[in-house]
Amino acid sequence: MPSCLLLYVYQAPGNHWVLILTIGLIAAALGIAIAFILKKTSKQQAASLLSPAPNGRAKLMLPDNIEITLAAGAISIGRESLARAVPVENLVYISHQHFAVSFENGKYTITDLDSLNGTKLNGIGIKGEGKKVIKDGDRITIAEVSTIIFKSD
Repeated sequence: MPSCLLLYVYQAPGNHWVLILTIGLIAAALGIAIAFILKKTSKQQAASLLSPAPNGRAKLMLPDNIEITLAAGAISIGRESLARAVPVENLVYISHQHFAVSFENGKYTITDLDSLNGTKLNGIGIKGEGKKVIKDGDRITIAEVSTIIFKSD
């Protein structure tokens, strides 16, 4: 129904300004809402929204002390997950789904998800190597542009 109303307003002679004004007001309201949300959301809060179900067992320490809490199961990390922690100019080197961390049989593992620019675990490339066990203090290098530290209790 609303789309029909906009179509009717657009087709009515002399009412083009109504449509333009309506679209402008909607765009301004969305811009204000997004700015308000971004201002109220800290980096740590934003990163915690990424975690599948925080349980405090382990976490990934991103640049700027941003944390992603890990739970049982698996989580994939990529460009979107790292957007608040990696400089914009470096995001292009990170794949949309770059690597996965999973918890199986009491151990956390990391797997490169066939990323274009690779993943390193403690300086050794793991692309195409399957699952690798990770432990407290391990360094995960993503596409040679960012390093994450794995922390576990």
